Amino acid sequence: MRKSALVEILARRLGKPFGRLDAILLALQAAGLVSREPSSRRFPADATEGDIVALTLAAICDVGATKDAAEHVGRYGAMRAAFGATFRETVGAILGGARAHVSHVIVGAAGVSTIINGEHCVFGASPGGAAAITSGQAVMAIAAELAGASPNDADAAVAIAELRRAIQ
Repeated sequence: MRKSALVEILARRLGKPFGRLDAILLALQAAGLVSREPSSRRFPADATEGDIVALTLAAICDVGATKDAAEHVGRYGAMRAAFGATFRETVGAILGGARAHVSHVIVGAAGVSTIINGEHCVFGASPGGAAAITSGQAVMAIAAELAGASPNDADAAVAIAELRRAIQ
């Protein structure tokens, strides 16, 4: 997948301006967190799995200036939950196809709080104070589109996941 297609998916699903996410992509490339392979219009470079996770993590943890995106990816991505996984590993697993129902993601100054498969997970400390909130439906739809689903099919998959969760 091209990086521009990834930015478009994230902008549409997270309700953020394409230009802001493109600026975050450039900041991550400048910091070396996203590859900057030479490409051309005819043969654009595809995003690696690491690129996808880093950019998605930056978009979810977008709580300040775009120039701070690399710092946010490093700080929030390294936060660990009680079960031992980092937030970056967890986001990577969800985007990589791990079957997970995400209810929400709350990113605050001290940490990240989320509910995955009905379990409350806190990465770092509880994110008290001002926070950025991302709906779990958006995260699940991003994962579905990255797996190859069309936007409509991703919406349908999320709706089915919500119904399954409601009847369990």
